[in-house]
Amino acid sequence: MALAATPAAPTMDARLHIGNGRAGGAGEIEAEWKQALSGKTIMGLSGRTVTIGRGSSNMVHIGSKTTAVSRRHATIVGSGSGGFELCISGLNGVRINGELHVAGARVALHSNDELNFVGIRFRFRAAERVDVGDDWWPAPVRKRVADVGPHTSLGKRVRGLTSEAGGIYQNSTDTLVGAEDAAHAHFIDDLPPSSPPPMPLLDFDESVCGDEPEPNDELPEPAKPAPLPKVAVDVDKENAFPPKPNVAPAKAPKRAKAAAPRVKRDDDMMASLRELLGIVDPSECLADSIDSDTEAFLTAAPAQPLSLAHGGSLADLLVESMVFSARTSHTISDLLRDVAPAGADARNWRHHVTWTLFHTRCFGRVERRVKDASDRRAEDRWYYDAAADACPVRRANFGGLARTARRCTLRDTQYFFKQVPKLPSFRYK
Repeated sequence: MALAATPAAPTMDARLHIGNGRAGGAGEIEAEWKQALSGKTIMGLSGRTVTIGRGSSNMVHIGSKTTAVSRRHATIVGSGSGGFELCISGLNGVRINGELHVAGARVALHSNDELNFVGIRFRFRAAERVDVGDDWWPAPVRKRVADVGPHTSLGKRVRGLTSEAGGIYQNSTDTLVGAEDAAHAHFIDDLPPSSPPPMPLLDFDESVCGDEPEPNDELPEPAKPAPLPKVAVDVDKENAFPPKPNVAPAKAPKRAKAAAPRVKRDDDMMASLRELLGIVDPSECLADSIDSDTEAFLTAAPAQPLSLAHGGSLADLLVESMVFSARTSHTISDLLRDVAPAGADARNWRHHVTWTLFHTRCFGRVERRVKDASDRRAEDRWYYDAAADACPVRRANFGGLARTARRCTLRDTQYFFKQVPKLPSFRYK
């Protein structure tokens, strides 16, 4: 079988799960395990299987970088005779004292045996057996009843109580345990020699409890507080100062103050700074809610009628123009370019379109209070709202083709603002 040429150095796994293999607790065995592993010594545990391999779940983790060591290469188990056996499951086997043992073999281990896991060497050591005795019991010492000798104070008292009352006291309490139950009381606490024997329970006597305690005349009366000496009170009255009369102070004549020079306020400084940098106040960019021409058109209905070619109403013509246009919303100028014939009276048509848009419920308005690049108020935008249309025929024909009101009023894509210089070296281009 091929062995790895340069195996990786062994790595010690700190996650050891070790039980009470010997009397002394898991902490001592774990410390002994770590100390043994640091010296490349594997210690066998009675009643516990020690796994060795490349996997991180093994108790001894070796060969993490090489594949010559299997994930579960070998295990050390305790045999029935008190010894230990090495069960080999790795493909490359294990050398014990220089002799190669292949996978599937079970080899008996002895102390100081040299284990070679594909170049990673350990030495095996069997755990020492220590018999459990009295020295291993924690304090306070609890002795068996059978171990109590007649020479001890506890033995004398136990035998005396057993012969007289037919029972013994268990755990230094006032609970009496019969002689026939002594076999079930495995342990008994050893009382100090100076401790008095436990007293029997007193019978309840009503005559003793019913008598009221006689008053003790020998108790002294509580001391009374000493009175305040009169001399100190008289001294305080003599040293007290009379209150001052509440007299309003006389008003002094005011001196004439010289006029202080006017300090330039922050508002004035900011205004001059805006003029220097050419910054326009945002309130100056806002236009009125409605321009003067629209206000003049809405004061009275148009007097001159319009002659439409198809014979329908102006509202039907505007709805058809809005629905079949590529624009989401339309200005009055856009609608006039679409529906007004060439050579017609532009002012009369604008008056009719403005009046129809403002007085028909199916048209929605997007109010714009900004100015364009020519410093004129931007025109409002209009759209067709099929849900608010009172005409059922028009709503049925164009309801599925028109855009929703939310989409038409989602945003206004036209803005104009003067760019603000951010650096002294800024230049308009």
